[in-house]
Amino acid sequence: MPFLYGGIETTNVTVFLQSILRLFPFLKTLDLSYNSFNRTMITQELHNLTTLEELNLDGSKLHISFLQTIATCTSLKHLSMIDGELNGISEVQGPIKFKNLKSLFMNGTTFNNSFRQIIRPITTLKKLSLQNCGLNGTLYDQG
Repeated sequence: MPFLYGGIETTNVTVFLQSILRLFPFLKTLDLSYNSFNRTMITQELHNLTTLEELNLDGSKLHISFLQTIATCTSLKHLSMIDGELNGISEVQGPIKFKNLKSLFMNGTTFNNSFRQIIRPITTLKKLSLQNCGLNGTLYDQG
């Protein structure tokens, strides 16, 4: 598993991630926590990882469109964005729907929208952690 935790400095994130894809085409776990990947350009490269099951982006500042794209990755089962920040408005096709996500950890993540406006109910979810996110109100009733 590539463990690229903190301190990566690059002027071209796209080239950097494309090189990872070439080296590890069947990657299942990727940890890019506490790096400066705060642009939407990482979205396309991560979306190309069709075997990715676990993605750790703790401490990342990302646009909400990142979640919209990564949610279409049906292989993704575990997503961690602890101490992150989601900016922007959910502009594309309403709330985001993850297909096979089993765990979502967003402790301390700043949402600039309501969680209910961003994330649709995830029927496959077994673990959810949203501690210290400043959320209030009720989540969806899974029925």
